[in-house]
Order: sequence, then C-alpha cells, then structure tokens
Amino acid sequence: MSDIRSSSGSAVQHGGRLRTELLGIYLNDHLAGATVGTRRAQHMVTTLRGSALAEALEPIATEIAQDRASLLERAQRQLRTLEDLRLQEAQTVFRTT
Repeated sequence: MSDIRSSSGSAVQHGGRLRTELLGIYLNDHLAGATVGTRRAQHMVTTLRGSALAEALEPIATEIAQDRASLLERAQRQLRTLEDLRLQEAQTVFRTT
C-alpha cells in the first residue's frame, strides 16, 4: 500500500493507520531551526546595541521571535489533533474486535 494524505493533509496514512512520526520529525526540526534563528537574532541585537545595525535588526529579531511563537502554537495544536485521531483510531479498533 502506498502512503496517502488524510483529507486534512495533516497526517500520512499507511495501511489504514495514521503515521505521525514524519510530521513530528518535521515539526521538531522546524521548531529547532526557528529557536536557533530567534536566539541568534536576539544575540546580534544585544551584542550590537547602540549601532545602526542593531536598530535595523531589532524589528527583524522581534518578527522572527513572533514567527517561532506562532509555529510553536500551531505545532502544539497539530499534535493535540493527532493525539485525538490516535485515540479515535484506538477506540475504533477496540470496538471492532
């Protein structure tokens, strides 16, 4: 059987069972990159404080931090949804056995 996207496009199915490992890896990697980017931008602003470069970087650093917070919120929401789907799948399996 081949992998397919669910109707929401959020989980990969294989053989009728949800596979969330790849989505988890993707979200974790994306969040790690966003965390590093946030910390680096904030470090540059702090290190260069008082310079024209720091003034230019400050709004960008703020935007990067906001993007990371948004990603974290979405990832947590997505993981809760996936957990709900796993629970529904388990309930279906127990009902049919």
